[in-house]
Amino acid sequence: MFYVAVFILFSGLPKTEIINGKTPETRQKEVITHNVSTGNLILGGVASIIPGIIISGGGHYMTGDNTGAKKLFYAKATGLGILISGFLPILFSNASEKVMFVAYPVALTGFGLFSISTLADLFGTLNTGAKNSFSNKTPYTIQLEQNIMHVHDPQFNYDFFSYSSVFFNFRKTVSGIEGYYAPEDSNKKLKLSTSYILLGKAPSEFRNDNSKLEITVAWSWHKFPNELFSTQTYEISCGGRMELHHFHGSLKGSFSEISLGAALERVKYDFTPTDKDYSSLLLFRFSFGIYLGSNKNGELEIFYNHRHDDWAAGLGAGGMGDGVLGHFGIQGHYFFNKLLGVRALFEAGMAYRTVLGMVIRY
Repeated sequence: MFYVAVFILFSGLPKTEIINGKTPETRQKEVITHNVSTGNLILGGVASIIPGIIISGGGHYMTGDNTGAKKLFYAKATGLGILISGFLPILFSNASEKVMFVAYPVALTGFGLFSISTLADLFGTLNTGAKNSFSNKTPYTIQLEQNIMHVHDPQFNYDFFSYSSVFFNFRKTVSGIEGYYAPEDSNKKLKLSTSYILLGKAPSEFRNDNSKLEITVAWSWHKFPNELFSTQTYEISCGGRMELHHFHGSLKGSFSEISLGAALERVKYDFTPTDKDYSSLLLFRFSFGIYLGSNKNGELEIFYNHRHDDWAAGLGAGGMGDGVLGHFGIQGHYFFNKLLGVRALFEAGMAYRTVLGMVIRY
């Protein structure tokens, strides 16, 4: 089911077929620039949310874009079908661990496609400015970040962190080092990751499209000095990004991401060094985003992240405990010139994380 969603969201390279004597580019332009009255635009925005939460395409239908309405309706219906096909085995097996291992990723994939369809309907309905898709006129090989991070977690004493990272791009490979340090209680974390781009272009290449499919492996170490334990996590995931104008012309200027993976976490206790606990983690993330600025100098992205070992953990279920769901968030970045930019992030689960920082690319 994950691959069905990936096919729907990432299958897209623009097709060159000519229909009724019109190229895809011509048809996309006609879709975006058709005249829509202010009243229909308002009604379309409302329809994309109500009843768009359940049935997508209402916004496009109200603005006269019947083709877009059908595409979004089918995408939403597919997501709902995948969600139900994953949820029913969980329900009837009383959440059996063996069934959950297979069914839960299916349900989450359906939930992701279901949610993205609603956001895409709203954006496409209101996107009357014929926005351009991604354009990278300044390829970069190295990205440096220096951030201030605040985490409010009722289970731990840390709050403010210094968060630094550096990412290197060599051909189709992007490798990174991330470091976190809390001065007050010496909580610290180190993460190493490497991604290989299977489809699409690397950050160091000139691109007129940022769609890509990649596989990522990572290792992280997290030390909790006051709590007398540390963790090591080994993970692998596969996912990517699709420029949504490949799905429909009215979505030019927006993108979506989805990824699925697994991790193994080892917990080591300071007071009993020989004792170690192991646990597996399901990694799943999906998002919907838009490009900012006339030259696409930035991005704004809404996301859901299912991993429970991260700073925000999972949504609490009736208390401080880590719940079944993961966490939601919003993040963005904006570059003032070719070199310097800023970024911000906020996510909420059982805990809350806020990040503000500076980004340098060259």
